Amino acid sequence: MNRTWSLQRVVALGAVALIAEYLDLTDPLVDATNGVEIEPAAAQLELDFTATLAGRAYTLAAGYQQTEDALVLGLPEERISLGCSTEIYRNVTLGGEIWRDTDY
Repeated sequence: MNRTWSLQRVVALGAVALIAEYLDLTDPLVDATNGVEIEPAAAQLELDFTATLAGRAYTLAAGYQQTEDALVLGLPEERISLGCSTEIYRNVTLGGEIWRDTDY
């Protein structure tokens, strides 16, 4: 049985929020493609800014993600992202993101 641990922290100051996350596998996995032991880990840092434009709240976000030994999971080694979202109906949010990935 593989165990993981994770750490998440959100710091919000008014319209700005900083989100940090880290996830790590405590026991190695065996990569089925080549039989090598791997220890996947992932980290993310995101900065969000919320503003009201024309009476509607928008959230703009910029993020950076980095992984280690996560190719077998289909994750890029590094990702830079930009995003925007807004509520279009009650409990319905429309959002979009663009990513720039660097693969293994």
